[in-house]
Amino acid sequence: MSKSSWSHRAWRTWVVGLVLALGAVVVPSWTPSASADVVPGDSLWVGPKMQGYSGSGIHGIFKDTPADTSNPGTPDYWGYCIEHDVSAKSYRDGEVVAPSDYLGTNLFTQPAVQAKVLWVLAHSYPYLSLADFRAAAGVPNLTVNDAIEATQYAIWRYTDLGFDAGWNFSSADGGTAYWYLVDGANASGGMTPGDFPSVTASIAAPAAAQVAGTLVGPFTISTNQPTVSVSVDPGVTVTDAAGTAINTAAVTDGQQVYLDLRGSATAGSATLTVSANGAGGSGNIISVPNTAGGTPTAGDHAQTLILIAPSTATTTDSADVSWAAAPAPSIGTTLTDKADGDHTIPAGGGTVVDTIAYQNLVPGTSYTVTGELMRKSDGSATGITGSKTFTPASANGTVDVEFTVPPGYAGQSLVAFETLEVTGQTLVVASHTDINDTAQTVGVGKGAPTVTTQASAATVQVGAALHDVVTITGFVPGGNATGSATLYGPVAALNGNVCTEANQVGTVAFTPQNGTISTPTITVTQPGLYTWQVTLSADDRNTAATHACGLAAETTTVQPATPGGGAAGKVSLTTETSHAEVKPGAQVSDKVTIAGFVPGHGATGSATLYGPFASRSKITCTPTNAVATVAFTPANGTVETPQVQVNRTGYYSWVASTTADSHNTAATHACGLVSETTLVRKDQYAVPVVSTGFSTDGWDGAGRRTIDRISIPSIGVNARTSLVGIKRGRMAVPGNVARTGQLAQSAAAGDLIGTTVIAGHVSDEHDRPGAFWKLTKIRKGKIVTVWQGGKKIKYRVTAVERFSRTKKLPARIFSTTGDHELVLISCANKVRTSGGGFHYNQNVVVTAVPIG
Repeated sequence: MSKSSWSHRAWRTWVVGLVLALGAVVVPSWTPSASADVVPGDSLWVGPKMQGYSGSGIHGIFKDTPADTSNPGTPDYWGYCIEHDVSAKSYRDGEVVAPSDYLGTNLFTQPAVQAKVLWVLAHSYPYLSLADFRAAAGVPNLTVNDAIEATQYAIWRYTDLGFDAGWNFSSADGGTAYWYLVDGANASGGMTPGDFPSVTASIAAPAAAQVAGTLVGPFTISTNQPTVSVSVDPGVTVTDAAGTAINTAAVTDGQQVYLDLRGSATAGSATLTVSANGAGGSGNIISVPNTAGGTPTAGDHAQTLILIAPSTATTTDSADVSWAAAPAPSIGTTLTDKADGDHTIPAGGGTVVDTIAYQNLVPGTSYTVTGELMRKSDGSATGITGSKTFTPASANGTVDVEFTVPPGYAGQSLVAFETLEVTGQTLVVASHTDINDTAQTVGVGKGAPTVTTQASAATVQVGAALHDVVTITGFVPGGNATGSATLYGPVAALNGNVCTEANQVGTVAFTPQNGTISTPTITVTQPGLYTWQVTLSADDRNTAATHACGLAAETTTVQPATPGGGAAGKVSLTTETSHAEVKPGAQVSDKVTIAGFVPGHGATGSATLYGPFASRSKITCTPTNAVATVAFTPANGTVETPQVQVNRTGYYSWVASTTADSHNTAATHACGLVSETTLVRKDQYAVPVVSTGFSTDGWDGAGRRTIDRISIPSIGVNARTSLVGIKRGRMAVPGNVARTGQLAQSAAAGDLIGTTVIAGHVSDEHDRPGAFWKLTKIRKGKIVTVWQGGKKIKYRVTAVERFSRTKKLPARIFSTTGDHELVLISCANKVRTSGGGFHYNQNVVVTAVPIG
């Protein structure tokens, strides 16, 4: 091909003007986008030259007029000039037309020229990336400006010259690129606009109303490309109709997609955008009016531009969607006896099931429902709790929570209060706390106590003091039931009719209690037959109880007094411990009241103290349980035995006895009498605030059993323990956050009654982990081990509770009576402050019971 210089003076002057241009417009990177192909009839906004040298630069073309035309941003297309002698106009709309509707009069009117120009566009920048154009043209260092110059000169070579000219390129690289294009176009058959690919991508939003907590959609994707990508603002997981996440980078034509809002309950909105690589419309031309807003004609138009999409172009479309808040979650409950499904459990307790019907939960989210049984009579808490963590598969359903009701609630109505939270959060999602809801109420049956009785003596003489020995079972304490024993006589013979008012000798009262009770005494002054009848009154927790009149076991024969000689006298004992309640380390004795005893004949007396026991019901008077035996000299009247020191907490009970001799029968009484029982307990102390300060002066632990170390393998706790006290109403937790503190006023580990309290910090003032950093993670059934005096003592966790730190913890946590428990306390629920600090607004309380 000839590369000789073009000698026409006018054209040479024009070329020289191009290369002497003083300025250049350079934009290094563009990522334009369009939503669909540009086709003839569309209107486009023509921007200024935005790349290239000023004499050969290309115009930015925009599908929509920019909001700020002085700073229009990234163009969707680019436009090369195809009419050299016509002035270019910018900042106005132009009309897209097919090359066949070209308004100009230069060589571009010829289809063959149009074909060559389209080939040049398809093989140059920006339709090719700069890197690809460099490689194709064999010019590795070609610049953007030189690439554009080479392309524009090649276009004008066909549209306005019609022959090869010697161009004065800005660089040799531009010339090499130019000849690559011209040689290629000349050797080719050219191209048509149809040879440029069409790219479409659109997205259709769902027509139906949408709601949080569901899969929002469907959004329907349409495209003529193999795959397109989908993005969401703000970011939400995109799924298929089954809720399975999809590959958003490879969505196909006709595919329907959804936004996964199953984990959200709030109203909101989002924009989905579909994006395909490439853009159609290249090869069409833009007719530009001389006057903005005017209509270009053959006789009156500005420079015509030819449209080309850059290599970085994408075709996009967007759809907006909004959704309403999900309906508020709610729960309703039905409480029933697990054994038979009704609303009544036995007086001795049982297991109840609360079936919780929930609505409007978020499927796939973990929830924890926690309940407590409340007394219907006054709305107070029983401390009977239950919880269940579950993940619903659907928004509505049911879940069961079980509660174990121990003895002691006979005759009461219990109401289940429930709260629902998202697991790991403290915000209550829903609650049901209606004290008058019969569906969530169970009644506990009344106790049906029985009485077994035995007169204190079968035979006595006139002047003896008689009492009745009453053994009660099945009695539910805590009510206002009373007990009475009436002595009838003297009568000549016994039958069921002797227990009348006319035969009453007297009535004594006693406080009913499970176990064996000796009633107060009544002195008999006349010989004959006497019989006792015992009655327990009814109350809200128990039915009334009595027994038949005239039982042989309840009958005593009273003989006339026979001073001196005769058969051995019947000795009776009435006993009472010196103290109903004492502190550890105290001295106790037994007070023995003796009647019918004939002194001076060798009989001896002794009293054995048994203990300690965890409750009265567990008292057994066996040698292995004996603490000490003391001797006394029997005599009619009241004798106080020597004292015995009691050091451990629990229940202790005396059994006194006298031996037989020639004038006296042996005498003793039943084990575990209420009157013979002493409770050894630590003083009940005021409920302290569990301090979160970082200092303590320690505690004088001399003389008491102290825990040395605590271990909870399931949550990684292995901490030394110090003895701490209460100062100004606060439990002094050790300043060293790696240590825990055992409350000195609480029970010792291994005691039979009372609560052992250990507290520890969750973190220090810099939020570095403390001894109980993970206490909130512990679960029921896990093992806690403490070491005390070299002895290992194990406990099993039975409850994990949380309480607001704005109130004191429940008094039951610090009890010095009742079954022995271990309680661990720390802080929970960290709250960040606006200044960047933090604090904890809850206490976590873990309860464990001894095992082994």
